[in-house]
Amino acid sequence: MKDAKISMVFIALFSQLLLTLYLLEVGYSNFNLKVFPKLLPDGESIPITELKDEIRKHLKSQPDDLRIAKRIFENDQLIEWLDNDADDTDTIVKQLESLIECTANNRQFNLELFAAPLFSNGNIVNLLIESGAGKYLEFKALEDMYIWTTEGLEHVPGSKEDVFGNKSLSLIEKRILMKVLTLASTYEEHIDSWSEYRDLPYAKFLESQRVSESLQHVIIHSISMPDTDQEILTEEGLKLTKEHLSSIGRFGKTMFLCCLYGALSELSQGFCRMSAVHGGTFILDLPIEKLSKKDNFFVLETPEENFSANYLICSPNYVSKTDFDPSLSVTERTISHAIVIVDKKASLHGGLELIVFPPENISNKHTIYCYQQSSETNSTPSGKNVLYFQTKTNVGAEEDLTPAIKSIINIELTATDPNKPNALLIIYYSQTIKNCAGSRVDNFFIAPNPDNPMKLDDLVPVARKIFHQITKSETFFPPPEIEDE
Repeated sequence: MKDAKISMVFIALFSQLLLTLYLLEVGYSNFNLKVFPKLLPDGESIPITELKDEIRKHLKSQPDDLRIAKRIFENDQLIEWLDNDADDTDTIVKQLESLIECTANNRQFNLELFAAPLFSNGNIVNLLIESGAGKYLEFKALEDMYIWTTEGLEHVPGSKEDVFGNKSLSLIEKRILMKVLTLASTYEEHIDSWSEYRDLPYAKFLESQRVSESLQHVIIHSISMPDTDQEILTEEGLKLTKEHLSSIGRFGKTMFLCCLYGALSELSQGFCRMSAVHGGTFILDLPIEKLSKKDNFFVLETPEENFSANYLICSPNYVSKTDFDPSLSVTERTISHAIVIVDKKASLHGGLELIVFPPENISNKHTIYCYQQSSETNSTPSGKNVLYFQTKTNVGAEEDLTPAIKSIINIELTATDPNKPNALLIIYYSQTIKNCAGSRVDNFFIAPNPDNPMKLDDLVPVARKIFHQITKSETFFPPPEIEDE
């Protein structure tokens, strides 16, 4: 009876996982998933012959599950294993056991498709505070930041105490670093100190300040974080450094906050609830057939009914549905993603952290960001961590991200580095981000899609500009009214 129960539980969990993967597959391309072995607690095992019979029955009755299962196990390994009546304990069985462990607590996972931390003093956090929308959200401060170097993970100092407590820096390097960061914080007041490097790369200016090459990587890629892999000029570098330094110490020792129960999904629901308070209405899962303009009205055509309005704010994803502005041109940018569930944290310190892999640092053409969450953010069950890897696509998600993943996680069946966590699940996928320049048509606005997890704050000024173009003198996200006691 116990064996039969284990099989039934597995089939139910396996079906849930496949359904989740089906939903993921709908909006993303180049999907691939790898499962790694993790034995069940107390040496329990699943009766193989019975398990095969149950899986055969399930996949025969659920063609969608069969199609997705073929994608999970490459080269039809699962089908070949099912057709083999040998009572073996091969890799497939261990992979299935790993699926059971990961899906057994599936309600405790809150996984993001576009995960991102928020700058503590950035536009989004400030807007959450000013508007009162922050009351719908919960946050936790990011605990640590790291940068990958030839020596492995190096801690990114987040405060004066961190700088002088860093044992990998000499006393001279610490003083130089503090001098440069102090200058960046007040760079507009000391233009003479950097004006001759205004049109030169930021790295040249840092070099003139006797900043070592390794510390230049820390300042440029872990503090400034430009939205380009090309060299940025000195003034832009100082501006970004100042902006991001202002977030350090506001709510914690690092620059970032993390939403509990997820990231961008929580942010969206917070602003949606705020909008609803002011009369906003949301219709979900309603296909848009066409966006047209008749006289002075915009018309949104759906299978159910049509809607008309004086103004239209549109995502670049729906520009192809319009027929009233032939000058619009959509650009695309592809992002490589990987979601990795592991059995312990990926560093010796905090479980909520950000790791930066600078370009050309580990066979990567573009900067790779790794954002780790733990059960403390209510994103995973206790004892599990989830790591999100993101970068601009060069070849494909698996090719772009595997070197970075392997550097801090055991992903091979034979890998046993005790200092690294073991991968239980890895999901690779590519995401195509569409964007479009503004329209020439009056009262028609195009809101950009986020394409960089470190640049979400850039969306707020755009939203504010569109709001004021429509409402003229109204307050953008007015503060909540304080009720009398």
